[in-house]
Amino acid sequence: GRGRQEPCFKAKALAEEAIVGSGMEYVIFRPSWIYGSADRSMNRFARMARFLPFLPVIGDGSTKVYPIFVRDVAEVVVQSVRNLKATNKIFELGGPEELTMNEIMATVLRVLGRRRFLLHHPVWLMKAAAQFLRFLPSPPLTPSAIDFLTMENYVDSAAAVEVFDLRLSSLESNLKSYMSR
Repeated sequence: GRGRQEPCFKAKALAEEAIVGSGMEYVIFRPSWIYGSADRSMNRFARMARFLPFLPVIGDGSTKVYPIFVRDVAEVVVQSVRNLKATNKIFELGGPEELTMNEIMATVLRVLGRRRFLLHHPVWLMKAAAQFLRFLPSPPLTPSAIDFLTMENYVDSAAAVEVFDLRLSSLESNLKSYMSR
């Protein structure tokens, strides 16, 4: 996809090649969108849902992603240390649900008990705005973040589920565990 041409994806590919070619034992994980109580993205949406009369969505909101809870990722990493079936393998990690950005936003709103309309912004307009915002000390939005949020990336966690004792948890149940406090 178009996002694969971004510098961060090129750097990841080069790092993977170096690790695989090193001759050392390895386990490589390719996680989808990782979220949790201290993340920057999902919690930013929650903050916006609490204070704005709308929830901004870049593009039409139909981009599909597989958000995965940070504890699920951590559990797999811990298991990989002692699981010989994982040695010298690469695993994609994604949550159990294929969700659109619109569905993710609706889930955040439901968990928070808020009613907000989704305000869709054209990608080109948000990228133009992000060009200026990136010069702020802590930019709320960057061009690379827009690429990430609008990049559709199919994730197949079947190999990870097969090798690890993996019980992936749903977005809504995880958000309830830390957002509805």
